[in-house]
This record gives sequence, C-alpha cells and structure tokens, in this order.
Amino acid sequence: MTAEQVTETKAEKSAEREVTIRRVFRISLIIKAIDSAIEMAAGAALYLVSYAAIIGFVQWLTHRELMEDPRDFLANMLLHAAETFSVPKKTFVALYLVAHGAIKLVLVIMVLRDKPWAYPAFMAALALLITYQSYRVALGFSLWLAVLTVFDAMVLILTWHEWKLHRRVKAPGG
Repeated sequence: MTAEQVTETKAEKSAEREVTIRRVFRISLIIKAIDSAIEMAAGAALYLVSYAAIIGFVQWLTHRELMEDPRDFLANMLLHAAETFSVPKKTFVALYLVAHGAIKLVLVIMVLRDKPWAYPAFMAALALLITYQSYRVALGFSLWLAVLTVFDAMVLILTWHEWKLHRRVKAPGG
C-alpha cells in the first residue's frame, strides 16, 4: 500500500467517523426536542390540574401500598410532597417547566436549522443546566437526574464538536 493510499484510507475513515458523530448529534437533538415538548406539556398539565386533583391522584396511587405497609418510604414521601405542594409552588413549577422546555425547544430547532448563533446559545444553556443538575445531584443523589446530566454533557460535547465543524466549513476559504 502506497503512502497516498494510506492517506486516502485515513481520510475515508475520518469522514465515516464524522458522519457517525453527526448522526448521533442529530438523534440527541431530536431526543432533547422530544424531552422539551414533554416538559412543556407536563408544565401546562400541572398548571391546569387542580390542587385537589393532584392530592386525589396521589392518594389513589399510594392507598394500596400504605394499606400493606403504612411506613412505606416512597408512598409516604409522595403523599407528603403532594400535601405540601402549595398553589404558588405549583404555579412556579408549571411555569418553570413550560419556560424551560420552550427555551430548549427553540434552541434545538435553531441548531437543527444550522443557525450560527444557536450553537453557543445552546451550549451556554446546556452548561447552566448541567451545573444546576450537578448541584441537585450533589444535594441528594437521583439516578434519573444523574443519567440526564450525563446525557446533557454528551449533547454539549457533540454540539461543541458540530459547532467547530460548522465554523471551519463556513469560514472564508473553508
């Protein structure tokens, strides 16, 4: 194999690797968009559902478990959370979910549309989100939140990689 063939083979492998990275990046953005839409829907539903309906649902959900074991940790925790979930807190959480989901969704759509300003804005939003989620995990470990934080970190790295490529391709003479 000549040096020229080796160089061509390396270039082909590098191109294939970039196609794979780009595919994973796009899929991760679609997952973030779906997550954002679910977050917005959950916020809207929470806002529209009455306090009494929340209490009733949690009581229905935990009733059977508490009949079997009145000291069940998870059931008691859910019931306590519902009972202490005030109207102002409910409104704040609902509006937070809608706003947070909307911001992420807009940024994801703009990145998918290849808007140059969207990459750094999305990376900044992800960095803030990762920082906050890491803080929350440090306060009290949550496997779900830890997994979400790792996923967000992966999306941040992929976005940074894609942004670097985007800038190199869009640069004059690039």
